[in-house]
Amino acid sequence: MRWKAEKAVVLRRLEIARLQSNLAASRISISIDIETEVGDPHRRMMEAFDELSGSQGAWALPTSQQIDRGRARSVSDTVVSRRSIRLARNTDVLVDTNDLPMALSIQGGRSTAYFYPDFVLVINAARPDFALVDLKELDVGVALTQFSQTEPVPSDARMVRKVWAKSNPRSPL
Repeated sequence: MRWKAEKAVVLRRLEIARLQSNLAASRISISIDIETEVGDPHRRMMEAFDELSGSQGAWALPTSQQIDRGRARSVSDTVVSRRSIRLARNTDVLVDTNDLPMALSIQGGRSTAYFYPDFVLVINAARPDFALVDLKELDVGVALTQFSQTEPVPSDARMVRKVWAKSNPRSPL
């Protein structure tokens, strides 16, 4: 009986070694020449990302909708749905590189986008699926949005103003 258990352990160890070898062979090793024309913009983007990832709060805004301030009794003219996200520099499961890419949770947390100088690698966590997106295909925009928040404000956030939960939008602030 003991001999069968020892044989099973040896077989499992061989199987683990084979799987680890297959996993290592499936990874892509890249070296990116950051001295090219994309080098400086990418470095600035990484520095801004690193600074932003130190924030105490970051949110994805999957939806935003204009509302009738009078009917909603709100000083905000936009209602947003949001969820907390984490910004970090992480390695991904497919690419070996000398620098950690910027990682951003997307699609409701179901996928992660890894930003490299020439492309974005999107990996779906739920199933073994990925996509490569050329940076030229991305349309990135920034907009300020004021909204009412009922949760505690992160200590590094700037509060625009305080209002009552059901304010009269027609009265002067």
